[in-house]
Amino acid sequence: DESEHREKAPDRELGGELKHLVHKGVFSKDEAHEVHDVWDQYDADGNGSMDGHEMAHMIIQQGWLDGADCPHKTVEQALAAVDTNKDGLFQFPEFVGLVARLKRYKA
Repeated sequence: DESEHREKAPDRELGGELKHLVHKGVFSKDEAHEVHDVWDQYDADGNGSMDGHEMAHMIIQQGWLDGADCPHKTVEQALAAVDTNKDGLFQFPEFVGLVARLKRYKA
């Protein structure tokens, strides 16, 4: 069971981006592990990036933005704001930045 694994290993190593945001208080350790798990789930091919369509689908499916109440343009703007290298693909650090922004948006 995944929840048992997480309870047994709550201090598993976080990457630099997540560790920094936990230190700043943006995420709790549990939230940071959840963010990493979500990335792993949606980056199924393991290539380290997702396109905008995949990202939009994921953030709506995760409930981070409500697709019915959130205009498509808002999702596009959120994605554009974190696509730091403007290549239309999202790597893990950009994903983490998006989740942090969405967390502030929903608060």
